[in-house]
Amino acid sequence: MNAYSVHFSKKATSAAISGIILAGLLSLAGCGTKVTIPHPRLFDHSQIVLGLRPFALNPFSHAQSNAWVMNMMYDSLVRVNAHGAVSEDIAASWQIQKNSRQYIFHLNPHAKWWNGRPISVHDVAWTYQLYANPNAPIAASQSLARLVASVTTPNADTVVITLVRPDPGFLANVAAAGDDHPILPAFLVSRIPIARLNQSPVFNRLPDMMGSGPYRPYAEGPNGIRWIANAHYFLGSPKTHILLTQWSTPPQPDVAWGHWHISQTKTLYYPRLTYTMLLFNMNASSLPRPMRLALNALLNRYELSRTLGAAIPMTEPVWPSSIYAVSIHLPKADTILRHAGYRQIGGIWHTPQGRPVQVDLTAMRTGQDLHIAQAVRHQLLAAGIPTHLALVSDMHTTLIQHHFVVAVVERRATPFPALAQDFSMTSPTNYGLYDNPAFQVDVTAMNNHPGQLVVNEHRALQALFNNPPGAYLVWSAQKVVVAPTVQHLTLNPYNPLETVGQWTVLRSKNP
Repeated sequence: MNAYSVHFSKKATSAAISGIILAGLLSLAGCGTKVTIPHPRLFDHSQIVLGLRPFALNPFSHAQSNAWVMNMMYDSLVRVNAHGAVSEDIAASWQIQKNSRQYIFHLNPHAKWWNGRPISVHDVAWTYQLYANPNAPIAASQSLARLVASVTTPNADTVVITLVRPDPGFLANVAAAGDDHPILPAFLVSRIPIARLNQSPVFNRLPDMMGSGPYRPYAEGPNGIRWIANAHYFLGSPKTHILLTQWSTPPQPDVAWGHWHISQTKTLYYPRLTYTMLLFNMNASSLPRPMRLALNALLNRYELSRTLGAAIPMTEPVWPSSIYAVSIHLPKADTILRHAGYRQIGGIWHTPQGRPVQVDLTAMRTGQDLHIAQAVRHQLLAAGIPTHLALVSDMHTTLIQHHFVVAVVERRATPFPALAQDFSMTSPTNYGLYDNPAFQVDVTAMNNHPGQLVVNEHRALQALFNNPPGAYLVWSAQKVVVAPTVQHLTLNPYNPLETVGQWTVLRSKNP
């Protein structure tokens, strides 16, 4: 009898939240409307000094960049709000047509560049044609070159982007600024050869460079950059007129990036994604590839998600008119197995050698792991695969003993249907998350700092980056204990430069 092992595990991944919190805090000074965003006393100052690591102003530079800074300088077609929904930015409205392959964006007539010039459809179309150019020496183009079929401008305020295939994450991951796709000033940079964009001085020529965000860099010195508020910012000019991003420590910054003193520890419920995965043994002799693919196809993720009830957010199509919901059609399991030489005898699947198949399923004794594992077992039994459920109290030790890898990591909050997604590199339902260069850079950066991770997390990152081993099942909120200087903070994890609700700033007595 062949015993194939499947382990079931759940792990919450903690991110370096301090920088994200601060990014959200600082955004209060420079983003949003004058009516809805409060401005505590610290941010009523006409000038504020920020402690930051040195960064590159060129969005395509191979040198160190800063996503928060890029969001201060540039806008995108849409943005993702605090609830994970797509909202307006440069595009005032949009429609999705042709079976979710065509996106029609109508530009906001008030959106302008720093010099007051309106953002045109030419700027948007040229930008996305650049991102879809496989010869462009920029990471963003490597994912869109295989996704964008055409970009057209039927009139002076409309841009139409047609995709090669439906992509449920297009709005959130591509059209939003958080994934390295800002709208560029085509009138200024379109004459630059694409091979020189990542080295072009036009992105560093202060104060003549051009952007559209709430702040613009005005002057650069050996210790940092001086920024001024964008008087033409279409969401309202920031009240704090001047920002100083400072490289060196003296004089002490008003807010230091990641090096600020705490007033009291506070527990935040931080709604980043926590994935529960079905993990397959990475040893091919233990779980042959046809059986791994068949298990992916056999599992009904929607039914599994119902075992957790209200904890599952994705039970409706992601966007209006989208064809994508939680359930998804995978290749038929019996087709996969029969093609590989497996056959059913008396309702039970047998290997090509004629031995009955059995799967061993391991789960924790309590909690949602057990509930979902029981549901998985019932589904496999009904499909003709006898399944033995083993319960353990120490999943970490069990994984090590059986050479399993926990690969449950997600750095970006992505509101497309994770429940339905099979992230196998060879899967026809892989819509590009692992092909996304920005995501791979994030994973690589985490993987290159093992001192910040436990051994198991480090192995998980390696497995995730090199060979995603399983199928994502469910997401939920995770509790993160942090030590903030910000009290009563409503954080937007999808875009730190979005609206923050109630908050106050406590100054440290011992800076």
